[in-house]
Amino acid sequence: MNNTNEPKWLDNAVFYEIYPQSFKDTNGDGIGDFQGIIEKLDYIRELGCNALWINPCFLSPFGDAGYDVADYCRVAPRYGTNEDLKQLFEEAHKKGIHTCLDTSGVTFRPDNPENLKKVDKLLEVTDLVMLDIKHINPQEHLKLCKQPNDNILAFAKYLDKKGIQMWIRHVVVPHITLNKEYLYELGLFIGKLKMVKALDILPYHDMAKPKYEKLGMDYPLKDIEPATKEMAVAARKIVLQGFKESRIKLLQENK
Repeated sequence: MNNTNEPKWLDNAVFYEIYPQSFKDTNGDGIGDFQGIIEKLDYIRELGCNALWINPCFLSPFGDAGYDVADYCRVAPRYGTNEDLKQLFEEAHKKGIHTCLDTSGVTFRPDNPENLKKVDKLLEVTDLVMLDIKHINPQEHLKLCKQPNDNILAFAKYLDKKGIQMWIRHVVVPHITLNKEYLYELGLFIGKLKMVKALDILPYHDMAKPKYEKLGMDYPLKDIEPATKEMAVAARKIVLQGFKESRIKLLQENK
């Protein structure tokens, strides 16, 4: 994923990952918030960390600890406001700390000016987006996530256009995403994105099963066996084949 035009900070980054809810609370409601993170930036820097990784912090019903995002253009009120998040990233930059958002961008609306305005405001102070692509095939994505992937792929293209670095993450699920055709297609897609800095191909695990059972919910992948590390390594090689093919074409076009 090397690109000589990209900043080098990520190569030597030391991330401090924060799940906002369990960090410092500044208003006494028992829930961590953005202002609490701001107050602890010096502490984070003193630890030797130079990058801040914020777990999903957007509007959510919190049925899945905030990972069930309802709107990526509005932060969860329990953590503060959009302005608070922007302030956090600005203050981090002042202290030499890079900023990273964890998202899939599923609610991105490229044809909505108001949506784009909110997205742009946050991207102005964002150095890296960790972008989850669950499935590259539109029909299979709909089956797996009950959501289309159009907005997710459009968000990736938008980040590329805006010059925001991306770290792509993809989970290989046996019989669903662990498919040569789909993996190669994923590689072809991300290879067209100049700002892709890193790629994680992760093996599916079933650690969520007990959580679904406790909530009285049916676990949709209950009959799927976990993937092995070897499966993920083999899958990554296929993705990189497609990536390299697209990247070569991209470089030839830009000569």
